[in-house]
Parts: sequence; C-alpha cells; structure tokens
Amino acid sequence: MIKKDNFFYLSLSTSLSTFGNSLWIFYLPLILLKIGLDVTLQGIIYSIATILGIILSPVSGILVDRYSARLVLFSFTTLASLLNLILYFGITYNLRDFLLACVILYLSLIPPFISVASKVILAESKRPAQAYGLFLSIASTPSIIGPFLGSFLISNGLSLLISSFINVVSAVLRLKVFEVKGNNIDQRGIISGIISALMQLKQKRLMILSISLGLFSLIASPDSYILIIYSVDHLGFDKTTLGIFYSVQTLLYTVVPALIGRIASRKTLILAYILEGISFYLLTVTGSTIVGFMIMTLLVFSAIAWEVSFFGEVAKIGGRGVKFGILSGISSSSTAITLGFSGYLYQISSTLLFYSYVVLILFSLLAYIIALYKGS
Repeated sequence: MIKKDNFFYLSLSTSLSTFGNSLWIFYLPLILLKIGLDVTLQGIIYSIATILGIILSPVSGILVDRYSARLVLFSFTTLASLLNLILYFGITYNLRDFLLACVILYLSLIPPFISVASKVILAESKRPAQAYGLFLSIASTPSIIGPFLGSFLISNGLSLLISSFINVVSAVLRLKVFEVKGNNIDQRGIISGIISALMQLKQKRLMILSISLGLFSLIASPDSYILIIYSVDHLGFDKTTLGIFYSVQTLLYTVVPALIGRIASRKTLILAYILEGISFYLLTVTGSTIVGFMIMTLLVFSAIAWEVSFFGEVAKIGGRGVKFGILSGISSSSTAITLGFSGYLYQISSTLLFYSYVVLILFSLLAYIIALYKGS
C-alpha cells in the first residue's frame, strides 16, 4: 500500500505546482495568437511538442524504474521552474522564436515525466482509483482561484515568475518522497527496457485498452487550445470568463475525483464515455455564453470521471513505470495527431470537428467494451 508520507508530499508538492501552472497555462493559446500564430500554426506547434513527448514518454517510465520516482519528480520540477523563468523573458522581450522553442520544451518534457512518476507512486495503493481520485482532489484545491488570478497577471508575464518560484518550493518538497521503484532493470539499457515494455502490450486486455486510450486521446481535452479558442470565437468568452471557467474546472477537480474514486466501476467509465459524447454534440448547437459555460462544465466532469475510472482499470494489470510510460506514449501519439488535425479541421468547420470527436468516442467505448469481454 502507498506510504502515507509519500501521498502527503506528492499531493502537497503537486498542489503547489498545479496552482503555479494554472496561473498561465490556460492563456497560452491566447498569447500565441497575440504573437501571430493562428489556430492551424498552433496545432503544428502543439503537435511538435507532443511528438517529442511520444519519444520521451517510454523513457520516463524506464527512468522511474531504473532510478526512482523521487529523482524524476525533483529533476523535472526543477526544470519546469527554469522554463517558466525563460518563458517570462520570452514574453517580456517579444522573442517569438525563443518563446516557441521554450513552449515546445515545456510541453514535451514536463507533463510526461511528472505524470508517469506520480502514477507509479499512486499505483502502490490497494485501491488505485480511489488513491488517484483523492490525489487529484487534493492537488487541485489551491488552484481553484489560479486561472482567475492568472487573467490579471498574464499580460505582463508576472504569473510565470510566480510559477517559477512555486516550482522551486515543489521540487524541494518532492525530495521528501521515499524511493519508489518499479521493475528492476538496472542491468538493461534504455532501448532494451522500452522493447521489454512494449512486449507487455501482447496482453490482449492491455492491448485493447491501449487502443481505447489511443482513440479517446484523439479528442480535445477541456483545456485544449481548440476549446479555448472555440469558447472565445463561438461562445462569447472573454479573458475573465475563461478565468472563471477554469477556476470552476479546478473546483470540479477538487470534488469529483475523490467521489469517482470511491464509486469507480465499469459502469461509471461507460457513463463518462457517453457524457463526453453528449457534451461535444451540445456544443455544436448553442451560441449562448451561459449555456456554453454549462456544457463545458459537463465536459470537464465527464473527462475527470473517465480519467479516474480508466486509471483504475489499467492499474489492475501488471507492470509499473514502463507500463505507464508506454501508455503515456500511446496517448501522446494520438494527441499529436489531433492537435495538428483539429487545428486544420477547425478552420474548415468546428461543427464537423466536434462531430468527428463524437464518432471517436463511440469507437473508443466499443474498444473498451471488447476489452471487458477479453478480460472476463
């Protein structure tokens, strides 16, 4: 079972980092628009970052298994702090190319390594879905006001300076996490470790779950640049409304994960699939800011419920860091495709784009149902 101290320090440090991140990350698409990157170009930038993440995701799992989750957490939280600082100077002095390079580095390096290391620690629990849900709730609590505060701080880049300092504190706290290792691969190289990890996909249930994950990851997340720009273009959101919405999203992350973690089952996962599809359809038939706000909130709820429930399903299958690393790579592969494709299709028709998301959700749900049959 997961050590209480590990859970405490992981939750505390993540809550700090998440708060710092929430001050600026939601406004990144608007910053990129301001310096001349339209939706299509942003899709290309996000795709490049995600492709790099694909390459690095399996490596993140190998490093956790070979060294420790603590070392990975500390190292990449420190790197996040440094990149926040560099991004501040990029915005302040309008260094477009420099800014884009830093954005790509941040998006490709920080999320996969931090996520995999955290999940390996949480997978120690006898009830991983419940532990993961509680972790998300605790980690998100301080960020309830982050996006709203960020709407006032982002214009001069001050939010990035604050985020940089917060990540330094978070990195120090993560040194308190006890050593957690997965499979012992000290005698293997990185490449052989990745090959070994890929062999785990020979398990039929894990392979089909991976397909379901890959299909679902083709869908834009609630904080995707696509939905941020859509909410401004079609729902009438301004910067303050966006700040309020993402504060509400964070509030949901403090309540919903713990609740879903307690009741997580295959039925809740299937319901999450259905609600996700309904949400995207409803977005195509409304132009009201208030109604759009409510639908976006439903989309966030369904995405959280899916994430917690799906983690519980995957955690039941053998394997540790390498497994989460490979699955992260699969998810990132799909995300890389959709980031570029979604930007292109959005320029043609946002309605057609959201209809395609609904179809992908249905196929992902079908794959999950097949996985249940194979696992029975």
